[in-house]
Amino acid sequence: MQTKRSLKIRLMTIYVVYFVALIAGFAYNVMPALRHGANMGQNVSTEMMDGWFNGNHRLSKIFIGIPTLEPKEYASQELGDDRQTTVTAYASKFDIIVSQEADEGQPLTQAVMNVVGGSSMVYLLSLVLMVIYIAVFVFIFLIIHSLRKSVSSDSPLENRCTWYTRIIGILILAATIGDAVGQWYMNRQAADILAGTDLVVNTAFTLNYWNVLIAILVIFTAEVFAIGSKLGEEQKLTI
Repeated sequence: MQTKRSLKIRLMTIYVVYFVALIAGFAYNVMPALRHGANMGQNVSTEMMDGWFNGNHRLSKIFIGIPTLEPKEYASQELGDDRQTTVTAYASKFDIIVSQEADEGQPLTQAVMNVVGGSSMVYLLSLVLMVIYIAVFVFIFLIIHSLRKSVSSDSPLENRCTWYTRIIGILILAATIGDAVGQWYMNRQAADILAGTDLVVNTAFTLNYWNVLIAILVIFTAEVFAIGSKLGEEQKLTI
């Protein structure tokens, strides 16, 4: 009995460490971009709404992390030292803010929803992605809670842990694809706006393959635990 309980505690420890690392990696990759986009969106939206209430009906649109086909020289400066050092900075991604007059009779709500990427679709997709991220953390909490409950009561692991793990993998994969679709659409919108300028936008569809790999690894882990659980049940029946 003690051996069985120690194995359960070991399994719980592995699961907890695994998902804590998953949360940390996911937050490290996603949270800075979300925070940056949220801050820009809030500042631009506040400024735009203040203008509307004062009778200045103008639209503001932000395009975040727009990639260029070739790096663009951002700044060049001589340091003025003895070796006549010159520092030149290049940028391959830009944040772009567009301000233009609103269409006649356009409601403020529609204008606000078009702030991110110039499209309400990108705005709604960003909200869906936020819900997915929250759901991932909720399911991880439910898995850890279920494991703790199983160890404390010395009961078999619940099958719902396997299903929760599968759902987490699917949600991460869906979030990765959704983020890629939103960025691709925003890049195309920015390319139309910047047509004729010296900034040439890269409109290729790109995926974060690291997040795809994480999603596949999570689903693979769920299947391994499902097979192990099924083999354990079959072994009990043969004894």
